[in-house]
Amino acid sequence: AFLHGNTAHCAIEFHRWALRSIPRPDGRAFAAAMDGGVRMPVMHIHGRDDSSILLSTALGSQSHAHGPWRMHELDGGHLLPEQESQQVTTLILDWLRTDVDA
Repeated sequence: AFLHGNTAHCAIEFHRWALRSIPRPDGRAFAAAMDGGVRMPVMHIHGRDDSSILLSTALGSQSHAHGPWRMHELDGGHLLPEQESQQVTTLILDWLRTDVDA
């Protein structure tokens, strides 16, 4: 994929932005907004074989969720919507149908 057009540039743009934004006003405003965490329902679907994001990291993100939290582990890696599309779709639709405050 990196041999096609601007793929390599786009793939690392997040990292560039993260470093460039530290001293800029928009970067500081973004960091301040993220400090408060998420105040809405969160569902995390994680692949057991994900080598990009460790399970411990995924579980640690719960501390940033100040609303209802659900965690699901599926067989698969980092690209679960492609690897386990039916299971991911079912989990999302069930979650959307559920009263998360119950």
